[in-house]
Amino acid sequence: MITVVQIAENLLLLSLMGLAYFLIEVNRRRFGTTFANALKGICFGLAAALVTAVPVTLGDGATIDARAGPVIIAGIAAGPVGAAIAGLMGAVARGFVGGSFALSGMIVYAVYALAGVLLERTRIVVIDSLPRVRSVALIVFASLAGAASMFFLIRPFERAVAWLANDLPFILFANTMSVIFTAAAISIAVVYVRKSVEVIEVNETLDLAKRALGFGIWDYDFKTENLKWDDRSLELHGVPADAFKGRYEDWSQNVHPDDLAGAQDAFRDSLEKDVPFDIEYRVVHPDGSMRWIKGDAIIVRDADGQPVRVVGSNVDLTAIRTAEQELKDAQALAAQVQKIETVGQLTGGVAHDFNNLLAVILGNLELLMDRLEEDGLTRDDSKKYIEDCIEAAQRGADLTHSMLSYARKAQLNPVAVDVNETVLQTRKWISRTMDARVRIETHLEPQIWSVLADRGSLQSALVNLLVNARDAIEDSGRIVIETANVELDEARANSYGLTPGRYVSLTVTDDGVGVSAEYIERIFDPFFTTKAAGEGTGLGLSMVQGFVKQSNGAIQVESDSEAGTTFHLFFPATYVDAVGRDESAFRSEASATVGRGPAGVRVLLVEDQREVRTVLEEMLSSAGYRVETAESGDEALELLDSDESFDLIVSDVVMPGELQGPSLARAVRERNPRMPFVFLTGYNNLSDAAERSIDEQDACLIKPVRQEQLLEAIRKRVSADA
Repeated sequence: MITVVQIAENLLLLSLMGLAYFLIEVNRRRFGTTFANALKGICFGLAAALVTAVPVTLGDGATIDARAGPVIIAGIAAGPVGAAIAGLMGAVARGFVGGSFALSGMIVYAVYALAGVLLERTRIVVIDSLPRVRSVALIVFASLAGAASMFFLIRPFERAVAWLANDLPFILFANTMSVIFTAAAISIAVVYVRKSVEVIEVNETLDLAKRALGFGIWDYDFKTENLKWDDRSLELHGVPADAFKGRYEDWSQNVHPDDLAGAQDAFRDSLEKDVPFDIEYRVVHPDGSMRWIKGDAIIVRDADGQPVRVVGSNVDLTAIRTAEQELKDAQALAAQVQKIETVGQLTGGVAHDFNNLLAVILGNLELLMDRLEEDGLTRDDSKKYIEDCIEAAQRGADLTHSMLSYARKAQLNPVAVDVNETVLQTRKWISRTMDARVRIETHLEPQIWSVLADRGSLQSALVNLLVNARDAIEDSGRIVIETANVELDEARANSYGLTPGRYVSLTVTDDGVGVSAEYIERIFDPFFTTKAAGEGTGLGLSMVQGFVKQSNGAIQVESDSEAGTTFHLFFPATYVDAVGRDESAFRSEASATVGRGPAGVRVLLVEDQREVRTVLEEMLSSAGYRVETAESGDEALELLDSDESFDLIVSDVVMPGELQGPSLARAVRERNPRMPFVFLTGYNNLSDAAERSIDEQDACLIKPVRQEQLLEAIRKRVSADA
């Protein structure tokens, strides 16, 4: 019974040796080859030492154990380093056990180790061939040869002969079984090592791919409500591994509040309607940084169609979205630079035109003053001088408004536009900036269709084409602007990259120096220009092309070096009537309806410029309003705190002090929610913040404002409040 127990112990030790070999090999890259072989040598040596410590003792004092397999295979599996360590540890253990054959047994350990190394180095037996019968047979033969060497070490010779005759069968059995079990344990370990290493390598490759592509993997179990994230998903969502609870809240609490509801709705639709789950959302990290993530998922359902599991991926889109925003910002900056460049080119003409307007105003006012001093001024003379001043000032205001509209920085806001009106307005102010040598002609379709486009961008595109045409005319020449309603059939529409239908064409033709054939294909390329250095950025035509395409239109160019250049712009026609009315019609209508203000109405006028404040106060007082003035929003609020009997406030938008026009309105309406406001501004477009701060019922007028416009705006708000 003791012998059976000892055999079982030896087999258990050999099995544990296989497990140790598996663990070392799986972590070989972490340890390094030499250190890993040394560790394997220790494991083999420990197994050999332990089986040596529990031998089966025969009647003549000889011992048998399972030492042969671990030591020989140590040389095959761990090389010379491992074999040396295993042989030494086994020999030391044999020495401690003692007995009649202790010395010879210790020497045999060295023989076993050497045999294993020779088998591996000569490639007779390698680790991959251990499961083969041939390899096991060779190792058994090597073990028996090593054991037979004891015959030459035992003295006296008669005892060696007796040992050989009595113990050989037991030694043969022990060595054979030791080799078989050791080879089996290591072979099994090798198989699992390879599978584990493959899994590790696949996981490492997947992890590298995930990092390279910026995506993570997640898994949600509906039954357990357990959420699993890999390291990359944790990193993308800014969740430390030790803080991850595996719950839905780990995800929801990190999603940007503006994106959470949309992401939840998309997930719910995927579950209930079986539509693909494919969304983008932002997550906010603990440090305040934000990342864009694209989420995709596959829903696994049971036989009844109920969801049981969701497996998905998270892709980091931050770099892409950041690059898109940077590109958008760069394009916006380029557009603004182009506009500034064009405005700069027109500055001389604008300054000349303004000087003429100011000359009219100044001259008429001086004449008016002289005639007053001479006391020879008639009513008709006064009216003529004043009307000339008003007309000149209005022309200056129109020019300023057009320039501000052109130079403004704003996103596209497509509305129904009358192209003819845009052409006439643009020609009206830009013709003053052209040299006298350049003549602008217009041939406009009388009943032009409306187009859906951004009004300011359309004017900007036209200005760019006119400036380019002007620069192409060397001596004297003309620029022709034409509009027309066109029906594009399939063939013609395809040639422009459009769909068949109704379009409005806008054509600009010059008789200047045309574009050569080698450059004609590149004129829409960003930063391409044929102008001299410092005279152009090369952004103008690319911006025009971008705007036309965004408006679902097309642009074509025809050019001849002797006949000039023609640009054809096509915009889809819309059935919506063009928005806006002619300003003169508005003024006439307003003049017909505005009279004196209601008696007793008190108006608080807030304006920081003294001259403007004085004129506005006189306008309001002459119309019958009782007017109090303040130089800033802060002063106005102090006045309102002491006197709440005002019926309406007229306020500039931009003023010194803490309270601007919109912020003054918010402060006043905390006290009196019904207080009406009329805002005045010198800008064509307000900032987003200012626009959000102005109520729909408030009026916002552009300076310089005509008296009838101001009084009409006040009358409507006072009557509405009443």
